[in-house]
Amino acid sequence: MQKTIEKLVVPVRFSKSAIKKIDETAERLGLKSRSALIREATEKYIQEVGSLKVIEIRDNVDLQDAKAEILAYLKRHEEAETFDIANDLRLDLDLTIKALKELWEEGEVG
Repeated sequence: MQKTIEKLVVPVRFSKSAIKKIDETAERLGLKSRSALIREATEKYIQEVGSLKVIEIRDNVDLQDAKAEILAYLKRHEEAETFDIANDLRLDLDLTIKALKELWEEGEVG
């Protein structure tokens, strides 16, 4: 016995130019209809967004603590991009840049 999936109709408005692009894309991809393209695109978007990692920035870290954390981080990693350091340590990007600049000026990082 097959499970029946309830489907709902969701009216969505698009400009004429967007509908033209949707239709052209659906045809190019060999899809049966613009609805098929919209369903497929929506499913892909939901999957992509669902796999995104949300990083909560810690706002209670001062410059000295950030510098110490960054030095410890760099001891565990041979190379690291500024953005990766900020993300991995959950530091504000501006704070990370300022801390790295000071560490560089102090000769702690190269």
